[in-house]
Amino acid sequence: MVKNLLRSFVVIPALLLGLSAGLAGNAQPAAASSVYLATNNGVTYSFTKSVHSPAFSNSRRGYLKIHLQRSCATTDGSFIVRLQKRVGSNWVVQTVTERIRCTTSRGYVTQTWSSQPAGSYRIEFYALTGTNQKRIHYWGVYRSDTP
Repeated sequence: MVKNLLRSFVVIPALLLGLSAGLAGNAQPAAASSVYLATNNGVTYSFTKSVHSPAFSNSRRGYLKIHLQRSCATTDGSFIVRLQKRVGSNWVVQTVTERIRCTTSRGYVTQTWSSQPAGSYRIEFYALTGTNQKRIHYWGVYRSDTP
């Protein structure tokens, strides 16, 4: 009986260890998440100097990205996209994209900003060159865990 009791003290922990190793081996890393924060909802933004989006909320830190479709009305032009954060009663520019060029044909581009904390944000499209109208036919901002 003592021999059987000692054997159970050895066998049961070994079974538990094997079971926990099997469960750990099946564990999968969590997939990087991507969450849409705002979109233009079908409204085309036309501007010669600048235009900004309505405010939107970002609930946690992450890399903010913008995907947009743009064109210019007549000739070539360029603009930048500024990410602005609400600080008190002011909108403060957090980061700016590289120059985005546009032509009379529509084209898509995606820009990534650095990791940003939770808060209220808005997007400003700011014309750099050309006096013609720049058009943003579609834009969507999303937060991602990875750049």
